[in-house]
Amino acid sequence: MGTCDQCGARVSTGDDFCGECGAFADWQADGRAAAVTLLPPDKPDTLSISDESSADGSSEADAPEQKPVAVQPGTPVVRPSVASAAVDDHVARPDDLACSACATANPAERAFCRRCGAALARAVQVARVPWWRRWWRERQRRRISRRRRPVSRLRRLVTTLLALGVTTSLVYTGVAYGPRAVTALRDRYTPPAPVHAASVRASSAAPGHPAQDAVDGTWNHYWAPAGPLTAPPQPGEWLEADFAQPFRLLDLVVDSGASDHQDEFLKQARPAELEITAWSTGGSTAQKTVRLEDKPTPQTIRWPVAGVTKIRLTVRSAYGTGPARLVALGEVEFFERS
Repeated sequence: MGTCDQCGARVSTGDDFCGECGAFADWQADGRAAAVTLLPPDKPDTLSISDESSADGSSEADAPEQKPVAVQPGTPVVRPSVASAAVDDHVARPDDLACSACATANPAERAFCRRCGAALARAVQVARVPWWRRWWRERQRRRISRRRRPVSRLRRLVTTLLALGVTTSLVYTGVAYGPRAVTALRDRYTPPAPVHAASVRASSAAPGHPAQDAVDGTWNHYWAPAGPLTAPPQPGEWLEADFAQPFRLLDLVVDSGASDHQDEFLKQARPAELEITAWSTGGSTAQKTVRLEDKPTPQTIRWPVAGVTKIRLTVRSAYGTGPARLVALGEVEFFERS
């Protein structure tokens, strides 16, 4: 507690200015106050300092008169104008409250917003954002950041030409190979359905083994080309099937030999290599050569051909040939895309 030198009013410890006259008070550690006396306007560079009491206890009236002394102004202290950036160390939680004034997320136990000081009485719980939405926001933020960067004209031109080339390639690939890809997928995943021949004929037939026996649905009845009983059958014999309506061929199933029993199977010769020729609508043909295994089990040949109207199977070689042996073809089945 001290007394102002200007007006004599009491000044509390900690007050920087007098409450009555507004004079500045410089407080010392021992509780004594010194008030700044303002000089007349004609002497702006001098100060008159009076102490409330001298060190030896004498009053101000007993002290000799002192003349004003010029005082060098002090060096001003410059405070930093840029404040350090605040670090947000808040860890988001599912029960956070969103401030209704600034939308800042706050812990659930707070009553006032940690950013703007608004009351959180009307705050709502922050909904957890799905991962795909967070990814999309980050992607959009990066796109905007890239757009703001300076981009040279050459780089923009190269990027545009590259994008145009990729788009053109994709369009060309879709137009050129799209239908083929769709057809291949349908052939791969569509279950096949059997197709029956309208008529069957052969280059020749041994007695008791006509061409019709190759498509009658039984294995023990087989087609065999005719030949001398004392010599092996000649290669080039064929079996041909005609169909009433064009269809998309998917598979052929060939039952080679005279029977599905091993002992009967080995008594006759069996086709080893078949040349398959398919005629389609418009007169076009397709050809495929396959090598059969020498076993009494059905063998599937995968061969997609569109618009088939006629199929020929030509025997190019055989297993187990010899005198008095026939080249037996037990059964041939055709399957289309359903």
